[in-house]
Amino acid sequence: MVLKIRLVLDTDKDANALRVVSRLNKVIDAGEPKLERYHKGGTIVQIAKTVNHIKWSDIVLETLSLAQSFGRGWEMLGSIEYEVNLVGRSFSVPGITWAELRIERPNRNSHTDEINPANEPDARLLSKNQEDRPLKR
Repeated sequence: MVLKIRLVLDTDKDANALRVVSRLNKVIDAGEPKLERYHKGGTIVQIAKTVNHIKWSDIVLETLSLAQSFGRGWEMLGSIEYEVNLVGRSFSVPGITWAELRIERPNRNSHTDEINPANEPDARLLSKNQEDRPLKR
């Protein structure tokens, strides 16, 4: 699953924006940024971070922990059953003025805590002899 991170930085210069992202990556190890100009001034940064958990509750906990590692006073939007959508305005990394972290549950109608990514059978259901065919329950 992919956690989408959007930031607004207080700089219009790519070099400065990349320095801010570099400082953030030391804290959260998020990966390569996509930069674009913000129409109100500054830079919008988009980063995608892979989250590798099977349980939705673990994904929620990792997302909250990640957010708290570089900011505080996060506002949670939406329903935690279906998505984690956090918005923050106070950060330990200088240069960030606003941030949003968002991850959506892929199987919104499921009442279990486990996530089965699309097109990937649950590893526990695979036969040792037939690795590409799920076993019947």
